[in-house]
Amino acid sequence: MATEIFRKSMISAYREMRDADMFLSGFFTVRPENISDTETVAIDIVRTDEEISPVVNLCEGPTFNTSTLFTTKEFTPPSIEEAMPFDCKELMHRRAGETEYDASDVSFQATLVTRILNGMNRLENKIRRNREWQASQILQTGTLTLVDQAGNDVYIIDYQPKSAHFLTAGTVWSDSGADPLSDIEALADVIRNDSLQDADRVIMGANAINLFINNTIVKAQLDNHRMEIGVIAPRPTGVGGKFWGSVHVGNYQVEIWSFNGRGLVPGDSTKTLFVDDDSCIVMASSGRLDTVFAGVPMAVPIDPRFAGFLPSRVAVPRAVDVAPNIYATPNGRQTILELASRPLLIPTAIDSFGTITVV
Repeated sequence: MATEIFRKSMISAYREMRDADMFLSGFFTVRPENISDTETVAIDIVRTDEEISPVVNLCEGPTFNTSTLFTTKEFTPPSIEEAMPFDCKELMHRRAGETEYDASDVSFQATLVTRILNGMNRLENKIRRNREWQASQILQTGTLTLVDQAGNDVYIIDYQPKSAHFLTAGTVWSDSGADPLSDIEALADVIRNDSLQDADRVIMGANAINLFINNTIVKAQLDNHRMEIGVIAPRPTGVGGKFWGSVHVGNYQVEIWSFNGRGLVPGDSTKTLFVDDDSCIVMASSGRLDTVFAGVPMAVPIDPRFAGFLPSRVAVPRAVDVAPNIYATPNGRQTILELASRPLLIPTAIDSFGTITVV
């Protein structure tokens, strides 16, 4: 008896992927001069305080001041290199969502281009998450520790923040007597004194935001019908963070945000939250934060056979944020895609932010 053969229908492929959230690292600006082809980067920092002129006796001469001094800070950005090989045998394999009829119409070269572009997207997202991880550590600790593939600490910078900018709430926010508004105001005052800038942005972890909006004192302020002193009206923004509204704390009006971005740190199987559950970051949006990219040396130019596959990332001559490269093994059986980058996030205005651990 003849066997009945049924045709199968292939619906579109499901791709479970999320582009890197760049919420925290988005506060670190990439200026034209921040991308260079050098091994190190340096920043000159000039600081003056809010001095008030004293009174002198008439005709006895002025008060003499020293010339403005500056300090130079030099950094060697870390190196990130990601690669993905493509074996010629893979070109015979079906791609996700591809039917036997689609495959007959696609050349080996077109298949390779598709795989390269998909691979580039994955590798670039890994590099971007490294920058978000850097921002996460800097804003919550004022220090930076990066690891190798095995999870070993290999790159450490202490930006030497003032200890008063990183503190634990005197009364934890889970207690009935907690006053989150006063805690935020106190840290905002420290930021104002040290950085000369007004704090206007607060970013909280999941537990911190829940304790904040359920706090009795916060509720009482927001429920005051006689004065417009704040509003909580949550809405997503499309940048990874969630905007909750704004409130007045003393002399400051601050935006309230939360962020649930996360990533898999090398050597760890558990995802790390970029803003700790119990963190409340307080910052001045006017504070200068920098993202810099140092040079990625290339001994030889990109193989011209593959140059058309890669987007141009050149910002200034020989300087890039991410340097792509693609080449084939001598026998042509394997093609290798590489992305290299040397990003470093620098809290130039180190006194313009701080973090409260609320529990």
